[in-house]
Amino acid sequence: MTYNYKIINAENDVNVSMWECNMHNRIVSLYLSLFSISFFSIYFLLPLASAVNILIIIFSYWFIIIKKELFPVLILLMYSRCINGFVIPGEPIFFKLFTLLTSYLPLCIYGYIWKSRITTKRLLIIINKYFFTFIYLLFLIFYSLLNIELSLQLFFQRLVPMIMLMLAITVIDFRGEWKVIINFLRYIFISSLLLLFLSDYLTKSSELLESGMVFGEPSENISLAFLGFPRSMGVFWDPRILALFSVVFFMMSLLSERYRLKKVDMFLSIFTLAVTFSRGGWVLFVITIIGVALHFRNVKTFISIALIGIIAIIVITFSDSNYEFYAFISSFNPFSNEVNALSQRSGFKEFALEEFRKNPLGWGVGYLKAKGIDRAIVVGETTYAQASDAFLFIQLAEIGIVGFCVFSASLFEMLYKKTFISFFFVVGLFALMTGTDIPDFGSFYLVFILLSIYIMNKSIFSNISKYNIRKYIEKYCQQPFIKPSE
Repeated sequence: MTYNYKIINAENDVNVSMWECNMHNRIVSLYLSLFSISFFSIYFLLPLASAVNILIIIFSYWFIIIKKELFPVLILLMYSRCINGFVIPGEPIFFKLFTLLTSYLPLCIYGYIWKSRITTKRLLIIINKYFFTFIYLLFLIFYSLLNIELSLQLFFQRLVPMIMLMLAITVIDFRGEWKVIINFLRYIFISSLLLLFLSDYLTKSSELLESGMVFGEPSENISLAFLGFPRSMGVFWDPRILALFSVVFFMMSLLSERYRLKKVDMFLSIFTLAVTFSRGGWVLFVITIIGVALHFRNVKTFISIALIGIIAIIVITFSDSNYEFYAFISSFNPFSNEVNALSQRSGFKEFALEEFRKNPLGWGVGYLKAKGIDRAIVVGETTYAQASDAFLFIQLAEIGIVGFCVFSASLFEMLYKKTFISFFFVVGLFALMTGTDIPDFGSFYLVFILLSIYIMNKSIFSNISKYNIRKYIEKYCQQPFIKPSE
């Protein structure tokens, strides 16, 4: 594995010898291997995980402060749940301490180190480039003031990630560091798959979640199995988040210049996505892969999509023999009257739309999701006190129609690059947000968006004339693409 130390630290303008470069690569490889050791140790030898996690934090801050590198900032954000409660288990004060060390503090330190990048000119360029994202942040701040007691509950889930996002896109420079990120994802994906073969994987995972070491409090809400098959959660301890990063990893694998490794990574990402049994992740992947096929005009990809469709039809046809499996497969039908991945939160959706009709300008952040109000939302045969897993509709009710439009424009602004692949990716995200609450994943959403922005700006995915939507329309419709202003 090579990480081109000269490129990563180009701004230091120093001559790095081959020996120093090789040594740096070995240290990075050792650093990445610590995460696999730590993750396995959580299941096999918890005291070892504590020691390894301390080494991870030391190495990470050494890379950030001394080497001024970005990758440990993002890696710590992704791996935080495997560190916070596992260094000194059972101590809430230490859980909060390590949460601080692994969440946004590294990004703040990185921003301070590279504060020279935060110039008036650069800020104006960033605000101009991400205008709607900046406006959306102002909307969140304003609507948080309407219900301070409620919005404080979502402060670290919704507001802080957006503030950190604006800081990140101002100071971050990926350069060659994305190669370290993709190697980290490869390490943890392989580790996650290997753990599925443990005979007591479900039991051990359940014990760890109930112990409070993962989230700081006992959690029993995560479904760990489907039809007897264990669901992979990865280092995120959530199949939905692992599914999101599986799609990101697949996209990053397309950037690889090493053909064989690219194929391995693509298979690894698809297989990992499959064993999460996350319907939302599957929907995002299918929509995105359509964009990939249109973008590269790849016949093999079209054939693969057709085969997947045929297999899906066959499976649906013969799935009546198992009710649970049939319910899962039929849940992908958005027009079904049954509870499903796109309509299962119909109760939350209807409640949010009802609140929106009462006040189209919005009630304030946290009005539907924060605790403290007994809303009595009926979903099927269950009554809930808070709305969740219907982010777009909750946004509509909480920040109003104007704020919702600004949020939508922000997402397109960050990820849409006038190509099929970016368009379908954004459409997939919107479809996903109708039945889940991705932006409330906090630091994970931050990393997801940063990596997605980077991927969509790469030359093979960005606005290449050959694959540009405008050129496509002109070629196949035999007429020029006219803008409204023209």
